[in-house]
Amino acid sequence: MKKLLTLLMTLLLVCSLAACGNKPADDSGEGGTPEEGRFFVGFSSVTLNIPYYAEMADVFEKECDKRGWDHTTLINNMNVEQQINDCLDLLQQGVDALVIASWWGDSIHEVLEAAAEANVPVFFLNTGGLTDSDVFASHVIADDVAVGEYAGVYTAKYFLNKGVNEITMVTTTSDSGVGRNRADGFYAGLEKGGLKYTLLQESMVDSQEGAMQAIEDDLTAYDHIDLIYGIGTNNNMGELDAVQAAKREDPIIIGWDCSDADKAAIDGGTQFIATLVVSATYEMETTLKNVETVANGGAVDRIVNYYPVLYTYEGEKTYDDVYGN
Repeated sequence: MKKLLTLLMTLLLVCSLAACGNKPADDSGEGGTPEEGRFFVGFSSVTLNIPYYAEMADVFEKECDKRGWDHTTLINNMNVEQQINDCLDLLQQGVDALVIASWWGDSIHEVLEAAAEANVPVFFLNTGGLTDSDVFASHVIADDVAVGEYAGVYTAKYFLNKGVNEITMVTTTSDSGVGRNRADGFYAGLEKGGLKYTLLQESMVDSQEGAMQAIEDDLTAYDHIDLIYGIGTNNNMGELDAVQAAKREDPIIIGWDCSDADKAAIDGGTQFIATLVVSATYEMETTLKNVETVANGGAVDRIVNYYPVLYTYEGEKTYDDVYGN
């Protein structure tokens, strides 16, 4: 009998320890909303091959971990159909919030409808093509048109200060709403700044190699180019590769995004003289603060627009510096 009691007590102790070891994450009281405990956030992004988006994904993971949130990231490799499927998959997985960085805000209405039906708030980062009627919780953005214009005004002043009031130029952009807006905004800024320009060629590229090939073709076709404009780090670096390989001294380069490679090129005195420091860290940190606020029943601004600094061969320039405010 004594041996039987001892055996029973041992079994009870083992079961008790096993129960403690398998305590569900939802009961931990860490992370998520105060009411629910567990919180699951999904992030859909376009690529990891552009430093800006790689930084964004890294900050997403670190900030979610810091809050104790469950999280997953899906990358669509610049394929809009894949992004739609990824977002729908995240909704099927039961995310509590959906974070999206996209080039195709005008093509993902199906995702917004599904999220609304599932009562899942959607948070965008720097996504072109969204409209006032689209339903989402917040959008943190360096507005492509407005910020492109700001860079264009800076560029116009650069040339005018050198006594040049008319230029020739080429552009590498992308076949997306973001690329279109960044290019059109820049052209508007040149005009606003009082600089006349002739656009010799506009090329759609999706890689550093593609940008290099496009500019190599342009340098072969045209004896003189004053300005090369690109809409991202891969464009900037591909353009610079082509200019240096051709040993052409005529064009300067103005770009978007500011990786370590961009900074090194500008600081090194190359023909790449300025780029926009669009901050993936600021955008993601602000977005996840908005996610947290909404999860806890608070209100956030639907649009958070900011003007990044310009990193130039003369040092950093702000919006006020450029517009003289």
